[in-house]
Amino acid sequence: MIHALMTTALIAYLVGIVARRAVHVSSAPLLLQLALAPPLLLLIMAARRIREPLPLRMLALLCVLLLEIGINLNGMTPSAGIPHALPGLLLPVASSVIWLGRWDFLTAMALCALGPLPMVMHSAEGAQIIQYAVYMAISVALASVLRAFMTR
Repeated sequence: MIHALMTTALIAYLVGIVARRAVHVSSAPLLLQLALAPPLLLLIMAARRIREPLPLRMLALLCVLLLEIGINLNGMTPSAGIPHALPGLLLPVASSVIWLGRWDFLTAMALCALGPLPMVMHSAEGAQIIQYAVYMAISVALASVLRAFMTR
């Protein structure tokens, strides 16, 4: 499941870059936007070979961290007249089922909730920051419920 989610995350990351560039010309160079794709691919390849739970969970956390860095790299330049998409809102929910321990779940949720804050604070207005906080709180709450049911 971790491998499948990491693969899906890489594909979603690449689709997000293509979609964002289709909507407007970004001031960020394409190579910078794609810079995290090779490390994500390496994590996916490593995850296929690892069978021990702890190293696999660490790779998954590293994947979340890289995705959050990518969200910031790709979201720092909003377009005039185009609403700013709230990034990564599904990441806590999508990943909630793979965190076996309390420490990795809490770490992942903190990364998901706090990771996009530099980009949100840089490019969003007050109402969008509040909207982000509300949506992320709902997403983390839903992730907590899903994890609780998976744990049982």
